[in-house]
Amino acid sequence: MEKIKKFFDIKTIQINREYYEKLKKVDYTKLEDELYGYLFVCNDILSSELSTKYEEEEMLRLMFEEPEEFERIQEEIKEEIERFGIEESDEDTKEYFNKISAKNFFPYPDTRLMMVVGAYVLLILQEPLLEKNFDSSIIENSNLPKELQGIIIPYISNPCFKMQLFSLINKFEKDELLAFIVFGFSFDHYCKYQTKKEDNIYKSCDSLSEGLIKLFLNILDIKDNEEILNLYSDLGDFLVASSLSNSSVTIYGSEDYFVRDKLSILKAALFSNNIKFENTDKENGIVFNDSAEENISTLKYFENRESQKVDKIFLNLSQILGYYKNNIKEVTEEYRSKLENNFKIPNKILKNASLEWIFHILLINQLKEKGKGISLVKTNILYKPENKNIRKYFVENGYIESIIYLPKNMLIDYPFPLALIVFSKKNKKIKFIDAYKFCKIEKFKIEFIDNYFKNPKISEIKEQNINIIIDTNVEKIIDLINNQKNIKESFSKKIEDIVEKDYNLVVTENFEILVDILKKFKNEIKFKDIIKNIVRGSQKTISKFKSEEETQYIYLSLSDINDGLIEFKNIENYLKEVPKNQEKFFIKNNSILLSKYGSSPKLAISQIPDDKKVIPSGNFIIIEVDEEKLNPWYLMSYFSSGFGSEKLKETYTEAKNDTISIRKLENIEIPVPPIKEQEKIAKEYRESLKKIEEMKKKLKNEIQNSKEIFIKYSGGLV
Repeated sequence: MEKIKKFFDIKTIQINREYYEKLKKVDYTKLEDELYGYLFVCNDILSSELSTKYEEEEMLRLMFEEPEEFERIQEEIKEEIERFGIEESDEDTKEYFNKISAKNFFPYPDTRLMMVVGAYVLLILQEPLLEKNFDSSIIENSNLPKELQGIIIPYISNPCFKMQLFSLINKFEKDELLAFIVFGFSFDHYCKYQTKKEDNIYKSCDSLSEGLIKLFLNILDIKDNEEILNLYSDLGDFLVASSLSNSSVTIYGSEDYFVRDKLSILKAALFSNNIKFENTDKENGIVFNDSAEENISTLKYFENRESQKVDKIFLNLSQILGYYKNNIKEVTEEYRSKLENNFKIPNKILKNASLEWIFHILLINQLKEKGKGISLVKTNILYKPENKNIRKYFVENGYIESIIYLPKNMLIDYPFPLALIVFSKKNKKIKFIDAYKFCKIEKFKIEFIDNYFKNPKISEIKEQNINIIIDTNVEKIIDLINNQKNIKESFSKKIEDIVEKDYNLVVTENFEILVDILKKFKNEIKFKDIIKNIVRGSQKTISKFKSEEETQYIYLSLSDINDGLIEFKNIENYLKEVPKNQEKFFIKNNSILLSKYGSSPKLAISQIPDDKKVIPSGNFIIIEVDEEKLNPWYLMSYFSSGFGSEKLKETYTEAKNDTISIRKLENIEIPVPPIKEQEKIAKEYRESLKKIEEMKKKLKNEIQNSKEIFIKYSGGLV
């Protein structure tokens, strides 16, 4: 067994900057594809095994008739969850779990974690002598740290995992395996490879770009021997980058979301002994927050280390609401309660505060007097009314040094604009940086298919822009931070100026103008008070009524709406007839059409040709407003503006398939100026749409003309 220890001593593998740059150039896509292919089978088997324990009738019967047996099975399931890294389900059909367990588990193994563990095991098994002993002993007798053993052993002890992995032993080089562990599932890898594949195995990517991480490191300006804290560790990328930038620092990671936590531990172990995970028991390899039961392990970290302040802190809270989408209210309330009771923060500050600002209080509490922290957040927390009191607390105590406004689409499949808040102590003013234009745009294609006709002709290929910060952009932003003069992209405001703005931490002059305009209108009313009717489009599968020829009946899909217009001249979906019970869905003129799904809402106002009747698909919400109170064209103008668009986005749930919440939509406040002012805005907006329509028509004609040029000069040969 000595050979095993000698072979895999992780300290001999530790990656320095030079080796890291070398691994960047390694193509590991074949390894990635094969790991996914083999282990996806294992994933399905484990999912099936675990989910069968949650059969509704049996579990409900046990709960009421045999409570002791029910408790025993619950403990067994919990143990499986802790061993294999189980996530909560997004499946709405599993609502009955709420009746079975307050934790609302629907278990399935995380494929990413399984793939990285697989790469680790293959790395160890490169020693030929180990092939004959492919079991947990190769891990237990290795020099792997205990916390890594605790992650890997449950997998290698599983027969299905071993069987699927066996055929990959000694098939890949060491550098391929290491490159995958380090860069697999990263933002930059996703952009370079996954978006160009027909079968994108990741489907989405929630990590940060290398450019963003460089920006964070430049702002924090990490010095020798400093202590760094990273919460929500982004698969360990920031931890690794911090270690490579300065090997003398000590870095602490803490994560409520257990899958990210394990992936971070696996990656960071290859770089430095100075990267420590505070929620890991190194003696026995247990990761405390393996189950969703530990929703607030990060708070426990702060409680345990309250007196041990750090020099620098980075929080990635941009998608924090997505982590807790099933229980965000409960988690937020638990944090509020703990802060009030354990940290003595007054209730008037915490009341209604969002989870992001609650974390910011923990950040300031953990920071040394001359320390600095940064937090990546959605911009809406800078101005939402419910956060006014807690923003006041931060502003008046001088805890905010600067705010950097970043463009939307900085993350994959996440179109919301982001802001970077820089925290320190004893600030007399706040610097605002408009970095919206400092990025390189990269495009990739996604496919949208109409769910009702299921016809390839109705599919739509869309290009999504991703904004990527490159080195020159980082330099420009740092120059703006250091610039003492007030210019368009960079200006400072005194604390009293922020007070006058009602603690709205807006960071661009244009945005401030919008806030001032809304103040000018003064009268804001709930949307539900001006809605006459709100319905969802037809959910009936009506493909059998489809007509190959143009008829009076139009079936409207999301792809028929672009730039606020229904493109009637490009309609492809006509119906022979409409069933009597579906006629209630016919759209009236001046109705607002709003997409039910998608993180970037589509909207249009209906102007139906006299000879047509339009029935919208179930992907639409149709809103009819009281035109005596509100001009629908004014409403379209408001929703199309930057401020109105942000308000609209807040009504969508932050899940993989973002869905509009009718309750949230009805409760947003709409600025309602006098009717004459509405009509003036509506007229100008309507004229603008007409111009867009004319320009599109002209562009379409020019495109067609360009296609006929060769034919014109072919002399009749074509």
